[in-house]
Amino acid sequence: MAKLENLKGKKYNRLTALKFIGGVKEGYCRSHWLFKCECGNEKVIQSNDVKLGKTKSCGCYNLERSVINNTTHNMSKTRFYKIWAQMINRCRNPDSHAYEHYGGRGVDYEWETFSDFKVNMYDSYLSHFELHGSYNTTIDRIDNDGNYSKENCRWATRKQQCNNRRNTIRLAHNGKTQTISEWAKDTGLNHGCIYARIKYLNWSTKEVLETPVRKRNYDTRSTRTKKDNGADRRAYV
Repeated sequence: MAKLENLKGKKYNRLTALKFIGGVKEGYCRSHWLFKCECGNEKVIQSNDVKLGKTKSCGCYNLERSVINNTTHNMSKTRFYKIWAQMINRCRNPDSHAYEHYGGRGVDYEWETFSDFKVNMYDSYLSHFELHGSYNTTIDRIDNDGNYSKENCRWATRKQQCNNRRNTIRLAHNGKTQTISEWAKDTGLNHGCIYARIKYLNWSTKEVLETPVRKRNYDTRSTRTKKDNGADRRAYV
């Protein structure tokens, strides 16, 4: 016959073992103990279920989770709640058109419930909303390879979020690292000009950002072929 383990005083999740009740049968340990739950209730439960984590409480834990998961605090029609729902969809729903860029590459969310999300993010959402409006209040991950979490999320305008995409080109120059759009604004160069210098001419960052665009004389005598027009590098210098 299997030896009974003394569980008295041991705690598993929300349950603390009080006393052995019985239940050994046919040489197998099917012991039952009286457990006291954190909520104050006492209940007789099979010890193996408690030790393996199959039973975590007297039943109050599952009840709490059910209430939380089915309660949206009358916010189900708000933009804030829709942001939460969209976040879950892109991370967990393989049928979502955005899944391959999120859940498909390992990105997940770390808030277990909408209530947790609201506690962490609602106040900052309201502040951003007041400054930038609904359309320009989007949730943005600071590290694009990281999960949605309190530490890795912020509210951003659509332009800021666009600048934070994985495929956004950033250039470091004179102690500043900025996107092409930001450098275009600072230097007065055209966005397309900067991009072409990087992609087609393979210039150094200094050349890209410090070389002025040469004025072109459009009163030219020659006519160019379609191929020449598409490959004319003088447009970028």
